[in-house]
Amino acid sequence: MHIAQAGFIKTIIDHLERSGSSVESIINRSGLKNFRLDDAEAYIPTDLMYKFLNNLRGIEGMSDFMEVFSVDIELKAISQWGERILLAPDLLSACKLAVANDKVMLTNETISLRISGHKAILQISYDDGPVRGRELHECINLAGAINGIKLAGGKKFAPMELHLQQESIPNLENLLPADCNTKIFTSQPATELVFDSSLLYLPLFIPGQNDASLAFQPDAPSSYSRKCERIIDAARGGYMPGIEEFACMASVSESTLRRRLAEEGTTYFEIIDNWRLKKALKLIQSPNFSLKEVSEFLSYSNVPNFERAFKRWTNTTPGVFRDQSHGA
Repeated sequence: MHIAQAGFIKTIIDHLERSGSSVESIINRSGLKNFRLDDAEAYIPTDLMYKFLNNLRGIEGMSDFMEVFSVDIELKAISQWGERILLAPDLLSACKLAVANDKVMLTNETISLRISGHKAILQISYDDGPVRGRELHECINLAGAINGIKLAGGKKFAPMELHLQQESIPNLENLLPADCNTKIFTSQPATELVFDSSLLYLPLFIPGQNDASLAFQPDAPSSYSRKCERIIDAARGGYMPGIEEFACMASVSESTLRRRLAEEGTTYFEIIDNWRLKKALKLIQSPNFSLKEVSEFLSYSNVPNFERAFKRWTNTTPGVFRDQSHGA
């Protein structure tokens, strides 16, 4: 049995009610009448969510699902957990947070992020087989992911490639800017968004993020992981405090620091590794820094160590990555 947060359909219900449509009969036919659908954090059986989505086909105008909901479907509208992802300091952190907690909103969903040179691939797959109604859920996920990446890439962001599990998505163009060159592949084993990996170091711009309507307020200043990142970010190039040194700065023991970072779902190594990746993606694209200067700034003892780390992150060398950047 799999379960999903009600926020996935609450957005749809809210839209239909604003437009004057009655959804009570659809809720009843879907077996959801006894669930608290007004609570985005509540969980419902995934099969019933699929039934609800499938029953939407009977509503006039709902055949163009993407056209109707492409603007409404945003992570912050789906759940508080969606809000939490959007409060990440940059796109890489947001993606990794989603990957590490991919079962929170939908227990049959698996999310992964991999980097191959200039391509970042965000993949969404499901543990269950094809079910009627799930193709509309794929639309919801696709819209949420694209709208989320737009917060870093801007309103004109378009993926390099889209891999879709279904044969087609009507009115997909509503999610993409006009005259984009996105390559679309259908009937794929998983949904994939392929985009420029240089976007990963960019911060997320959320219109109205200081608005009181956001239930989750940024907790960055109080979390140990963000404190670590802030200290590293403020350090001079070439200086990288070790965990023992940082624990001393924080006036806690090293074991306490490790435990508190573990409670936040990370480690000191992961914080440094992610920071180095974001900085490397930014610095490598600048002709003003040699590879030696970049490796020294990131506190690597030599260029070969930096090159090995960069290849582990991106599956290519920093030299090839730089050449591709300048040739783009």
